[in-house]
Amino acid sequence: MENIWFNSWDNILSIICVTPLAYITMVIILRVSGKRTLSKMNAFDFVVAIAL
Repeated sequence: MENIWFNSWDNILSIICVTPLAYITMVIILRVSGKRTLSKMNAFDFVVAIAL
């Protein structure tokens, strides 16, 4: 029976590498889009944009 939480170290290392890159990319996109873009969003739009 396989463990659903841990299959190999490769999965853990890929998560550790991709997470900071995704965060940095999100911050850069939000900075480039500007404050007006963020201020025009309602809460639902912001959550959907971050989730995507």
